[in-house]
Amino acid sequence: MISVALCFLAVLLWALHTLRYGFVLSVCVALLLYGVEILGYSACGYYLSCFGEPSVLSVALSVLYCAKIALVDSSVSLEHRISMGAIVARVAGLAILPYGVMLVWAVLGLWLYLGALGIGLVDIYHIDSRVQVVIISAFIAISAVFSRIFALLACAGLWHQICTAQGLYDGVLDVGLWLWCVLGLLWRWGSRLFKGFGLWARIADFFAALHR
Repeated sequence: MISVALCFLAVLLWALHTLRYGFVLSVCVALLLYGVEILGYSACGYYLSCFGEPSVLSVALSVLYCAKIALVDSSVSLEHRISMGAIVARVAGLAILPYGVMLVWAVLGLWLYLGALGIGLVDIYHIDSRVQVVIISAFIAISAVFSRIFALLACAGLWHQICTAQGLYDGVLDVGLWLWCVLGLLWRWGSRLFKGFGLWARIADFFAALHR
């Protein structure tokens, strides 16, 4: 469950790290989600029962993002940021999950999950394992155009999958990562749609009128 807690911590940091003491608050909430049980299971336990273990790629992304926030973006001393965060800043300063990567991985996940349900032209699990590696490598190569650090972590996940003879969902994809990419895309598209029609301004004006 530690891997799930790391992923939860990364999401909490993404949402809360800009607040004062946001890093401490995120860690506390993550510990609560990991340790506090409701009806015999913690939040991490419920996640595992519904979606399974996070992939190697998800855990690696979470660790990198947590390190980036802790060493670069958090309110630590200047000397600490310079001495320990310089390398992380250069690597993680690139967008870890930019728009292009989310689009590529959303398409990959959709193909894999539809194939597993018998929907689609090709079920990747019913073809030769070497062809599987070639296909996933092609997706990773496309991702490298948008984020080299993501492609590097994806390669590590693929290598772990090959060495341990595990499935694609254990190495480079899981439900949580796929949903994050899909929701990220929907948020971007929705924001552009709202902005294009001026809906954000209208909503802001509506709430401003309520407080007059």
